[in-house]
Amino acid sequence: MQETLFDFPPKPPKSREFKAHVIDAGSAPDGSPIAHFECSRCDWDSGWVDCPTVTYGKRGIPCPACNQQL
Repeated sequence: MQETLFDFPPKPPKSREFKAHVIDAGSAPDGSPIAHFECSRCDWDSGWVDCPTVTYGKRGIPCPACNQQL
């Protein structure tokens, strides 16, 4: 038997989050990064969205249609 220093209950599993990913990216007229996202699961389309960084865009954004709480 393995002894542990603390006996915490196990963490519940994190619920799955479906993400929309970049299908096109570029720069706005003012030079800020923008991206166009689409969900491959439900075909939701974001249109052009401001992104704080390029990395933020590459990670994807939560799909509002697939992640609705029922």
